[in-house]
This record gives sequence, C-alpha cells and structure tokens, in this order.
Amino acid sequence: MFYSDKVEKIQLIISYILLAVLVISIFSSVYTQNWTVLFVSGLALILIFLPTMAGKRLGVRLPTEFKFIFLLFIYGALFLGDIHGYYEMFWWWDLVLHFFRQRGWG
Repeated sequence: MFYSDKVEKIQLIISYILLAVLVISIFSSVYTQNWTVLFVSGLALILIFLPTMAGKRLGVRLPTEFKFIFLLFIYGALFLGDIHGYYEMFWWWDLVLHFFRQRGWG
C-alpha cells in the first residue's frame, strides 16, 4: 500500500468519525430539545457536503484533501467552537481557525 493510499484511508476514517459525531449530536439535541445545537449541527452537516455537491453540479472533481480540510474547518468552527464553547475555553482557538483560513485550507 502506498503512502498516499494510507493517508487517504486515514482521512476517510476520520471523516466518518466526525460525521457520526454530528449525526449523534443531531439525534441527541432532538431528544434533549436543544434547538440551538440541532440547528448548528444540522448546518455543519449541510456545509460539509457542500463542496461535494458543488463539484458534482459543476462537473469538477475536488481533491480529497480539500474536502477533508473543509470538513475539519467546519467541524472545528461550528461544532467545537460554537456548540462546545472552544472559543471561550481556549483563547487560541480562533487564531488556529484563522490560520487555516488564511492559508486557503478552510
């Protein structure tokens, strides 16, 4: 197995784990009637699939790395940052996300 195949497989596994956490969060927020978490988790889930849908609609194949970094950025900004309060808990959280955005990684 080539190095790039291993990296792609790891990215896929991490992507599935993050998506599963978002789906569990959606069901959990319905059960607990936490509508803010439901809205943000649902929005994050929709935004995560946006590059894939746009690529298919435009007939463009987006690199796996782009989709993976976009997933990490949306997960970090919306789910961890807003829902779990990472912006308040860690003074550096916003700086990390802006670093990725400025480099074109998110």
